[in-house]
Amino acid sequence: MLTFCRLHYANNQEELDQIDNFEKSFIETESIQWYTRHCFLSKILSRAFRTQEIDLLFKMRYFIQSLHKQIQSIANKEPITIYTILDAGHEIIEKFQDNINGLVIFHSFLPATLERPCQNNDKQQCLVFSIQLASNCAANIEQLRSSDCKNGVLINLNTIFRIVSIDKGTNTVNLESVSQDDSHFQQLTEPLRKEITQAVVILQISKLLLETNHYWECDYLTELIYQDKSFENDGTLLASLAASHHLLGNANVVNKDNEEARYQFFKSLRAFHLFLPPYHSMLSSSYNNIGSMFYQDDHHESAIKFHEIALQCQLKASNPDMNAVATYSSNISAVYIDQKNYTEAIKYLKRAVIIREKMSMDGDTRPLISLFQKISRCFWHIGNAKEALDYYKKTLKLQLELPNPLPHPLSVTYYNLSTAYARLGDYKDAVDCAEKSVEYLKMVPEKNLELKENQAQLEIVRQKLWLKQVLSV
Repeated sequence: MLTFCRLHYANNQEELDQIDNFEKSFIETESIQWYTRHCFLSKILSRAFRTQEIDLLFKMRYFIQSLHKQIQSIANKEPITIYTILDAGHEIIEKFQDNINGLVIFHSFLPATLERPCQNNDKQQCLVFSIQLASNCAANIEQLRSSDCKNGVLINLNTIFRIVSIDKGTNTVNLESVSQDDSHFQQLTEPLRKEITQAVVILQISKLLLETNHYWECDYLTELIYQDKSFENDGTLLASLAASHHLLGNANVVNKDNEEARYQFFKSLRAFHLFLPPYHSMLSSSYNNIGSMFYQDDHHESAIKFHEIALQCQLKASNPDMNAVATYSSNISAVYIDQKNYTEAIKYLKRAVIIREKMSMDGDTRPLISLFQKISRCFWHIGNAKEALDYYKKTLKLQLELPNPLPHPLSVTYYNLSTAYARLGDYKDAVDCAEKSVEYLKMVPEKNLELKENQAQLEIVRQKLWLKQVLSV
């Protein structure tokens, strides 16, 4: 905090002297006195609260926490009425008028008085707040304030208010403080609270910022935390920092910004590497995500490299996540398929099949169906129709066992079976499968362009079957 303050006031000797004085003499019970003094603290905090700059608020967090604690420690024990006056235009008054019974929060420690302030002649340029405060919301600071301050009350940072009424004649807004248990407040904040529950503070803040579309503020905050060396031995915080970078990366994935997503996943690894070995199983997801981003951008060799590292993280673990092993193996095969290296792809796909077949899939055979389809296509591409046929059959068997098999996937599989049988010279089975392919495709509600192709295949294999029968006579 003080390093930043010194840089900010590098050319102001008076403020630098105040900073030196603060460093030598500050104690937490003097937070109010320092805040109400006309010096570097109030100036920087005024800007931070006004602009809500994440980096400023983060850098000043120590003093903000100290001030908050001191106000809490001497807060009012009984309800009181206080007043504060703010510069405001006509449009601000209208906003309050349009939100009667709505909630409002001031993003600062709000100074106030016990006496109603006098308004100047230009009444349209100021707004008086008459506030009914419950207990424990503010502190009487008359005995603690600096001589620079004329306000007798300081309202704490986290106080929530309800707009009760507006008196346009005197430009007065009547507010009352409400508890965080207030039903209206709970209703407004419930969606966000659900999103950020069950997480440590840094992850909570990251989720909150992303949920409110503050991506760059979240990115900046995570970088500030990483640069703060006081956190480098806190494994829990670093794990949440790594998770925050995952959230940022996932946001980039949604926006199809693969390069920026890759950058965030690398930063997740950077945080993990501060307290975990490079092949720890917790890191496998980050390596896999980086590989996927390289794959999306057609950087095949880099994609294979990071998918392989992800796989090794699990294979070296004392208790490997078998679902992850199958997934990473399948991801590697996808890259090899893009490279037309079908033999290598088959090797990884078969590994994934063995794992999936051993796993309890709770009746969901769709992952296996997908693997069988990929293997059969690979065998087809290398000209091995016999092996392709075997996996087409395995695909069909599982598809027919599904509770409500869809006609289009069945049509595709029967078409593939027909082509494989035809390649092997078995035209009778080729015709049977082609007929079923056309039959299932006719069940698809919308007009399907594949129908002509499937009908053409049927005619071809019928002719070949007829010709084979003629020649065999």
